[in-house]
Amino acid sequence: MKKGMMTLIIFIIVMFSLFGCSIQDKNHGFNESKTETDELKDKNKIITALNNKHNQYNAYRICEENENAIQQLNLEGKPVHTFEITKGQKDITLLKIAYVTNEEILYILDKDDKFELWTIPLIQNSNKDEVQTEKKKLIFRTIDIIDVLYADTNYIAYKENLNYAEFNRTQQKKILINADSKKSSYCQPNSFNIRVVQSGNINDDGMILLAKNMGKNQYPKNIYVHKVGTEKVDKIVDTYTSKNCIINIVSFNDKIYYTGLIKNWRNEKQSWDIWCYDYKANRNYCVVQEKHIKDMVSFSRINALFINGNKIWVEIENEKCKFLYYPIVAGKNQQESTIEKATKLNQYIRSLKNRSMDITVLNINNNKCIIMESSASNFRFYCYDIKNEKECWKFDEDSTKNREYL
Repeated sequence: MKKGMMTLIIFIIVMFSLFGCSIQDKNHGFNESKTETDELKDKNKIITALNNKHNQYNAYRICEENENAIQQLNLEGKPVHTFEITKGQKDITLLKIAYVTNEEILYILDKDDKFELWTIPLIQNSNKDEVQTEKKKLIFRTIDIIDVLYADTNYIAYKENLNYAEFNRTQQKKILINADSKKSSYCQPNSFNIRVVQSGNINDDGMILLAKNMGKNQYPKNIYVHKVGTEKVDKIVDTYTSKNCIINIVSFNDKIYYTGLIKNWRNEKQSWDIWCYDYKANRNYCVVQEKHIKDMVSFSRINALFINGNKIWVEIENEKCKFLYYPIVAGKNQQESTIEKATKLNQYIRSLKNRSMDITVLNINNNKCIIMESSASNFRFYCYDIKNEKECWKFDEDSTKNREYL
């Protein structure tokens, strides 16, 4: 998939989580008094394809016209300012925006095939960021490019070649995780499909999900939770991992819900029981057993978990019934709870598949479902209102200059 398209998908998920389609009032009902212009403005907050990272005030991307500059946008995607970062410096490439908070922009430079993580401080004025480029500074260098998972004023959590590492900004050094077992190391494998419901899919509580490295030519094992800065890890559950098997995880309100565990590495058979781990209570329990889901409908695997209000939505591999949902009852095994089919949404998705088989659900939240339809020539995006059981809007990726909405 094109790099620009991946940026578009990520931003749609982020902005969707932040604004919940932004065509709701505070009581999550449609505000009938909104003008067409207001609705178009709100939709642009969701479908804007012009950034990679954001905070609550602005969005940031590498400038398309000048790859040595960072471009600041408002949350509707309109460019506000452009800031030169590597002007006049040879053999230096601005690779990506790594992380953005209300306090700073973290970005990565490629300098003679070595990678550098830099910071630019931010301050807020009149509900927008002021970018203090004159105060930018180097944080640390790495051999390989990194992905920043979390950052605050004290720590930066990141993965380098999937391996987890942490940097203490006060002591200016890399610190060990689980220091009482120095031979152990941890990673965040690609087989972890992690969603964060709060804060627009951004980790804002410093809880990191990891697996344990098992040595050369072996896949990591188990799921652990680590609070950035504690130097400790706690095991949630035993499981194998595999490049062929995705473990779906969604984090919400101090809890994680997960499914797809592998108990036997020889056959890689996955269990589709859905489990919950409560961070605060340090409790792990099964909320719905696989057999109870299959009592409702047959399926070969679970493709994703979503949190929508007080319900868990389960995307399964089934042509006619793609989604089920059930209520979240805190602390209880929900074997006896009512599992329901999302009948209207399933019908809507089937209608889209009648036209194109390449349909992907990107997110479900705030009673809205974002769907991508892809073809050889373009991408089309849909927003479906779950509560009112109708399509909100759609747009084509190749017509951003002349968008048409329902």
